[in-house]
Amino acid sequence: MNAFAIEIKGGTALEAALERAPLAIFRHVDRQLSHAALEIAREMRRLAPKAVSTLINSISVTRLKLMAFSIGPHVNYARFVEEGRAPGGRMPPLESIQDWVKTKGLLGNSPEPRALRGTAWAIARHIQIHGTKPQPFARPVAKDPKMHARVQELVDEGVRNGLREAGL
Repeated sequence: MNAFAIEIKGGTALEAALERAPLAIFRHVDRQLSHAALEIAREMRRLAPKAVSTLINSISVTRLKLMAFSIGPHVNYARFVEEGRAPGGRMPPLESIQDWVKTKGLLGNSPEPRALRGTAWAIARHIQIHGTKPQPFARPVAKDPKMHARVQELVDEGVRNGLREAGL
């Protein structure tokens, strides 16, 4: 699944500020983008389905370089949660379904291994035949105009702080 990406395209105010005080601007905008990335990750976690916490806990922020962050889930099934799964095709991994069955307590506190595997296989087979509905949690954040405005607000604050530090 593609992670959410923050990309700032030079606007006239940002470009002018970078010409006057580049190091201070870069440092302050980077700090503000870091805050924005954490807010985006928090919103993704809020919107993610709460069946188990594995998906939610996998949503993280990774610094790629100065003023560049990757934000998103790091579990192999995140794409199927976000986009759904069409009927047909391969069965989902049994291990993930077994973890879900245990977390939900569908077979009691300490399920017998054969019953756990059988239940997980039946659920996986049902998913293979019928598919699953999408439960978007990343795309809505990426498309949210309020989130875009918040990122811009934080970048602007970083520019102002950098200019102030440079005495401009």
